Amino acid sequence: MSADPAAQLRHELRTPLNHIIGYAEMLLEDAAGGAGAADLQALLADARHLLARLDEALAHRAGPVDLGAARDTLDPLIARMDAVVARLMDQAGGAGGDALRPDLERIRTAL
Repeated sequence: MSADPAAQLRHELRTPLNHIIGYAEMLLEDAAGGAGAADLQALLADARHLLARLDEALAHRAGPVDLGAARDTLDPLIARMDAVVARLMDQAGGAGGDALRPDLERIRTAL
């Protein structure tokens, strides 16, 4: 059984990003314009942007894939997303925030 390395890489990179997008959408629904909604919208936009960049980098490629050239674009995006999650986790320390922490931890793990 010979797996396509590009397809496997696409799956390994897209899956955590889709988790981030899903959790951010759920948290955004719960926030309903309240505290943290702007950060969640920014996180969601960055995750979608990152997914699009990865799709471009991996599109129609078979065999070995080198993402080194894309790192200059991807790393700052990931760092910004991580900073947003950290800020949201700090905000979640307040009243009612304990319910958010597990999903924020899942997002951080996926990052």
